[in-house]
Amino acid sequence: MSKRDGMGRQARRRLPHGVAAVGLVAALMTLAGAGGAIAETETVVLDIEQLINLEVVTAARKLQKINEAPSIITTFRREDIDKMAVESLIDVLRFAPGIETSIGPDGRYRVAIRGERKDGNILLLVDGHAVNDPYDGSADFDLPVSFIERVEIIRGPGSALYGTNAVVGVVNVFTARERRDAAITAGTRGQAAAGANYAFGTREAPIASLSLGYAATDRGGDKVAKAQQAGAAEKTDYFRRDGLLSAGFQRQGLRLSTVALHRTRGAWTGPLFELTNENRLEATRGLVDASYEVKAGKKLKLLPKVSLALLDREDLHHDHPAGFTADGNVFADGARTREDYSASTLGAELSADYAPTEDMGILAGLVGERQKMESYKLVRDYQVIGMVPKGTFGNHDGVSYDQRGKDRRILAAYAQGDYRWAKANLTLGFRLDDYSDFGSSFNPRVGLVVRPWTWLGLKALYAHAFRAPTFRELFDDTSVGNRGVRSNADLAPEKIRTAELGAEVRAAWVVVRGNVFYNRIEDAIGVYDPEGSGAPGDMENLGQLKSWGGELEILAVPSTHFSAFLNVADIRTEFEWSSDPKFDRFRQYLASRGHKRMVNSPSFLANVGADARFGQLEAFVGLQNAGKSGANDRSPIEGIRAFSERIVIEDYLRLAVSLSYSLPRGIKLRLSGTGIDLWDHKHADPDESTNINFYGPNGMSQPGAVYALRLVYSM
Repeated sequence: MSKRDGMGRQARRRLPHGVAAVGLVAALMTLAGAGGAIAETETVVLDIEQLINLEVVTAARKLQKINEAPSIITTFRREDIDKMAVESLIDVLRFAPGIETSIGPDGRYRVAIRGERKDGNILLLVDGHAVNDPYDGSADFDLPVSFIERVEIIRGPGSALYGTNAVVGVVNVFTARERRDAAITAGTRGQAAAGANYAFGTREAPIASLSLGYAATDRGGDKVAKAQQAGAAEKTDYFRRDGLLSAGFQRQGLRLSTVALHRTRGAWTGPLFELTNENRLEATRGLVDASYEVKAGKKLKLLPKVSLALLDREDLHHDHPAGFTADGNVFADGARTREDYSASTLGAELSADYAPTEDMGILAGLVGERQKMESYKLVRDYQVIGMVPKGTFGNHDGVSYDQRGKDRRILAAYAQGDYRWAKANLTLGFRLDDYSDFGSSFNPRVGLVVRPWTWLGLKALYAHAFRAPTFRELFDDTSVGNRGVRSNADLAPEKIRTAELGAEVRAAWVVVRGNVFYNRIEDAIGVYDPEGSGAPGDMENLGQLKSWGGELEILAVPSTHFSAFLNVADIRTEFEWSSDPKFDRFRQYLASRGHKRMVNSPSFLANVGADARFGQLEAFVGLQNAGKSGANDRSPIEGIRAFSERIVIEDYLRLAVSLSYSLPRGIKLRLSGTGIDLWDHKHADPDESTNINFYGPNGMSQPGAVYALRLVYSM
């Protein structure tokens, strides 16, 4: 048996630890009186009947009951967010089934849905508007929760409605528009936050809203890993400072809204996987939109809408630490790169909602959009060729980096029909996108929901989705000498085909939801480094990914004073190289010595939580478990790093707790702790597994426990 075969089996042998964790939390639920329940995260104040009839909008871009939505969807309401030990959107996502999160070297959280983790493959919406970075496809998933009213998560494709990026999931954040409250938070690791939401007008009919917030954290001093180079620190200098504003106005059919977020942060480690401490990454995002609903008779509604999204980033990357030496040159202050760019997205949409009968609905629309790189600048305080310190920032290598003026124009048309009869709901839809830089993408979907009895619901969905190549993948020319990644203007979009089957069973005070899925991603985009030496690679359509698995959720609400949930997911992902002749050597390696299975993201995930209320006192306890992961083995360099150094990322079990007490006059106090390790500390491979060895045998360390006190005043 080869060492690679051994590694493939080793990854599977740790699975019983995850099973043991699930058994433990199930026992805790039984002791608490939950009766062995599993669940989608909801609140104790609703009974089972209300829970299965919750209304969502993300699955079909219209209001519908969650048990009639064609997609596999999870929702977190404000009440759920308040009771859990969460301070950011990333904390909320951790409790959703089939989702794993980890912080990357740049300090940005990355989210994997159903085992697929890549910038741009998950669409992040705020009030229905995409906020993914048009330059690199990334999204800031750790938004402060102070202005969040509700979160809806689709696990599965969504391009038939939303276009690009909605490949493996959609996360839709709804901002507070009807609340009047204020909150302050203070905690360990520099945790601090303050926020206020105020709705003008009556509670029944608010006409305007304003939300302001500030959030900060300081992880400086958290251990990362032993440095791979002499003289570097062993602890991160990560920090984050967020300021946000959200405002809205609605009067009759007119709706205006704006969201702005300014973020300054450090990096968890340096961009070249070295521990450096002078990284300063700033981003300002703004979104403004206006719409007006026109009723053309009783059966037709028209909604014209215009929007403008602006992004400005100013990133200072500390590439190498102070004292770094190369080719006999000493970098007293280290080596630094400054990358600044701004981008805009101007969009217009006209949608029509037509209901010819009570049982039929048709939604159709036309979309026009222009994305543009308004500016781009990259300078260094050293010369890459020859590694010579210069002391001042400039283009010391004489290479043109300018990407200013790059743009793309998008025209799209979509249509969706819903037909409902006594025990079934059929959804048929498609979207056609035409891009000025690579062509067209057609994405259909068909969904069927059947409820043969009141206690049983069944779902079936087949859909296509796509991700357009980003500006960085198409136009980035910042490689110099033997450093960097070359762009590729001939990239094809990534495409996915998904089939899902789901079921929901209700019995007394328990709801059980389960589903199985199969995904096939074609033309997956990534870096092709033929020598595996870290020399310049090319962006290429590398090959195909296929994944399959299942998710199970159970919710128990035995009384108005207690609820509990458990969700588990088991996922398998395999990779195949493209048939392009340039990959012949890698295909031969994979066939003879490597493994198709991707193991750099945990295949087993489990979450459990219980909430109890005793008068004015409310307590929440949650556990999060993920199975072991490691390095992939698709290419020679991955094989060398995976097995000569035996890189293994152990499974983990983390605790989140909160205790809340309601005082008179609308005041509530909450004491919480999150990220508390109960066994091995959480580590995660932040990118592909070719860089996994830079952080020692257990991968890159993740942020540890934070304890916080929160005071909320509701008006």
